[in-house]
Amino acid sequence: MTFKHKLSCRLALLRNVVLLGAVCAAAACDLRALLGLLAPVASVAVAPATASVPVGQTVQFSATPRDSIGNALIARVVTWASSAPTVATVDINGTVTGVATGTSTITAMSEGKSGAALVEVPAPLSVPVASVTVSPATASVPAGQLVSLTATPKDSVGRALIGRLVTWVSSAPVVVTVNGSGVVTGVAAGTGTITATSEGKDGAAALTVTASVVVTNPAKVTDLVVAGATDTSVTLSFLQVDDGTGQPASYIVKYAVGTLAWSTGLPVTRGTCVTPVVGTAIGTTRSCTVLGLTPATAYQFGIVAFRGNLNTNAVFGPLSNLTSGTTNAGSTAPVAVVTVSPATAGVIVGAVQQFAATLQDATGRTLTGRTVTWSSNALAVATVSGAGLVAGIAAGPATITATSEGQSGTAALTVSVAPAGGVLFESDWSTALGNDPVSALRDGGRWSWEADWGGGKIMS
Repeated sequence: MTFKHKLSCRLALLRNVVLLGAVCAAAACDLRALLGLLAPVASVAVAPATASVPVGQTVQFSATPRDSIGNALIARVVTWASSAPTVATVDINGTVTGVATGTSTITAMSEGKSGAALVEVPAPLSVPVASVTVSPATASVPAGQLVSLTATPKDSVGRALIGRLVTWVSSAPVVVTVNGSGVVTGVAAGTGTITATSEGKDGAAALTVTASVVVTNPAKVTDLVVAGATDTSVTLSFLQVDDGTGQPASYIVKYAVGTLAWSTGLPVTRGTCVTPVVGTAIGTTRSCTVLGLTPATAYQFGIVAFRGNLNTNAVFGPLSNLTSGTTNAGSTAPVAVVTVSPATAGVIVGAVQQFAATLQDATGRTLTGRTVTWSSNALAVATVSGAGLVAGIAAGPATITATSEGQSGTAALTVSVAPAGGVLFESDWSTALGNDPVSALRDGGRWSWEADWGGGKIMS
């Protein structure tokens, strides 16, 4: 490049800098920051200049590119390298990880300029133990049972140290012992302190040994009572018992109308007494409710405590005392609404149709045990029994009415004549007499019949 060409380039650069300075001044921007984007990197400063990092631990380095007069430059690409990756590695962000004992030079480079720092990875024992943490810090174990403790030596900044020798000791070997691995054995009821020591530093855990548990069958519930009843439910109450291991038992409830035999008793399918009834605390009162019972009915109830899973390993206690209770007679509220179903129906002459009446109080609650009377407004067309069974007499319309406590509901009935060759009468034979098809069709001799099934006629 000729002198004239070099001079031209430098004058052009100076012109650009002057113009940028003028623009920057007009815009009130930071000229030093602007020049930081233009000046070349003259040096790279790495911090910290030296560091020590244990094996497996990390330390963060930073790199600052600078211009020829020491100003920090921004928006520059920096790359990192380790002179001994088997001792210490460095990632693209300057994070150094100790790999093995030794030293390594960590270099940061930007635009051909570099800076370096020295990192030392000390031998493991060169970082002394500053504290020992034992976990769990407190524990309880029954006599004859085991519990494991762990000890973690740490350095002065709380980093865990590995490969350190730990010894264990018990303050009360007659109560609790500990082996060289931190496994504690309960010997007798009482308390003791387990201490872990490493390089002269101690950590401890407090141990409580409880009396050994004698495993038995679940206990018997002896105070089962009926605590309350409605027309369709009964509430039971009892004191909770031990499941044989010192824990609250679970329970199965059964019931029967009249007298309960456990083997044939009914399991609870509705309410909070559905199996399993889960225990909460031994010696406290537990209540649950059996739903879906019949009004004004005497029932007997029993309960069995158990532990485990009913489908696999359940262990049962004895049957409790039996307790009896009677559901209430039901609501005394008056009938407010009578609904007849079906609301409309059609039958042919000689056929029958069953109607049903549903009674409700003013709140819409269904009522039972009330008297219902039935009537037809056209007895020449259709008759109705006291149970709501309607018989078609002659073609025409009729209104069927159900009445209870002065309230009525109706249904519309249409009686028609069967077409020629059709059905003379039809029935579901729910009241037919006889144990075989022929005698059932004859209905105790009340009917003679003829059937044509395509293969000839059958008459009786």
